Amino acid sequence: MKFLTEGTESLEIADWSFLEGAPRERELLVLAAEGKTDKEIAAMLGLSPETIASYWKRIRLRLNVASRTAAVAAALETIRRHQQLAAAQQLSLLEEELREKRATESELQEALETLRGMLQGLRTAVLLEDVQHRVSFVNHAFLELFRIPQTPSDLLGLESRELFPQTVGTFVEPEASLARIRSILAEGKPVHRETVRLADGRSLLRDYLPLAVGGRLIGHFWQLEEACEQPSSYRQAVLDAEFAQAVAEAVLKIAFRGESGIQDALEAVGRAADVDRAYLFRLDEDGDRMSNTHEWVAPGVTPEKDHLQRMPVSIFPWWMEELRSGRAIAIRSLDELPPEAGAERAILEPQGILSLAAVPIARGSDVLGFLGLDSVRRPREFSKRVVDSLKILAKAIASAAG
Repeated sequence: MKFLTEGTESLEIADWSFLEGAPRERELLVLAAEGKTDKEIAAMLGLSPETIASYWKRIRLRLNVASRTAAVAAALETIRRHQQLAAAQQLSLLEEELREKRATESELQEALETLRGMLQGLRTAVLLEDVQHRVSFVNHAFLELFRIPQTPSDLLGLESRELFPQTVGTFVEPEASLARIRSILAEGKPVHRETVRLADGRSLLRDYLPLAVGGRLIGHFWQLEEACEQPSSYRQAVLDAEFAQAVAEAVLKIAFRGESGIQDALEAVGRAADVDRAYLFRLDEDGDRMSNTHEWVAPGVTPEKDHLQRMPVSIFPWWMEELRSGRAIAIRSLDELPPEAGAERAILEPQGILSLAAVPIARGSDVLGFLGLDSVRRPREFSKRVVDSLKILAKAIASAAG
């Protein structure tokens, strides 16, 4: 993969999957991206300086870069791009699920709209085509980039070739650019950070990803941005990308398997979010008691499910008011709870909870329960994108409940 940014040399990563299979190397990159020195990293991980140096040597060789700084920069950029590709993949997977199963559940439809909103909010230009090369999604950033005086809804269903006069015509060599697009589609292979130049002097970075389900092509993902864009936080990008992908897979498991897919879904999102517990609470038919029906815990973490059965909802007044109002709860520390949540704090503290996120599971105005994530070994932030993805999973669970 090539990484080209204005004013910097290109960096190449030989094998990005190396990081996914090497947790210690990934820890080094995370901590280095947060500004930690090698001495601090060695102390935090309980390793010798010599071992840290050995890991850096291995990282530089595998990433094909010359320095520690270059390795961190390459990883930052790759993860940020993966975050955006993962959101697009998630959208296409759900669209295909709706087509194949002819799903009409309002919860899944709302999940799809949430994903469209996430892509619509990106600063980078995104275009999704179906397998017949018709526009299935385009965001405002795409229209702004190419100065197209229409709305996204105006272009839905349009054959992509009808967009060529407004897009390819802006490139330095329109015919050569069109030939390259046809070549990319014919090869059917991902393209990462390919530089293209516009007639007005701007340089763009282009990504292409063929979207497939079960080995069958279902569409095409295109993304473009100006070359001066800067990467976002490494750690947050890692969490968002992995969590978005895990939620996409979890939603499909629940859509296909119903209730039997919930436990696997909780494990997938718990691991991807790097939390210690992922759980589901449900209210009884009368709505006056709730029970922890499903729970996943990380290795070494104490399960709490057996202690959290048929609890009166009346002892959680603030919590239930938040859920009934449709609001998510996301806190880095129990100190962020308001004074009126004293009863909730008294229950959370004995469980060793440092940080948590919870979203309501609802059908219409009726709250059926909630879906949550806990961190007990370290405090952590839950980004808006992670919480939004958790809401998508909650809607899928509500749909599975019938």
